[in-house]
Amino acid sequence: MAKEWYLLIDCREAKRIKLLDQEGRVINAFSQKRGVGKLDIIENLFLLKEKHPLCWHNLQAILVYEGPGSYTGLKIAASCANVLSYSLSVPKYIFSGKFQKKFLKEPKRVLLPLEIFEPNYGGEPKINLKRFLKS
Repeated sequence: MAKEWYLLIDCREAKRIKLLDQEGRVINAFSQKRGVGKLDIIENLFLLKEKHPLCWHNLQAILVYEGPGSYTGLKIAASCANVLSYSLSVPKYIFSGKFQKKFLKEPKRVLLPLEIFEPNYGGEPKINLKRFLKS
């Protein structure tokens, strides 16, 4: 029997992706602390997937955190979730708070592949020209 799996993308504080089985157990994960280099979610997804016999057509959904959180992190997560959802024709399951296994069966909100997910930033980005020029 084919192995169903889920992809969790959570970039609110740390940059994190997880491959989950149908019960919500972590198959494999990649995490990087905020502000430490770049995290190419797509590249690392392929690296994680290569280590496990998972088929793209068995991906059931992409779980993505809705926010609030890091503006850039949420934007990265939303962009990746939207692109993967559209290109692989899988829905996005939107969650808030700490991820719980029940979200796989009872997601807070479901978006179809053609629906665009926009995160809840919780406010305006905390960057301005003066701060940008300092960095």
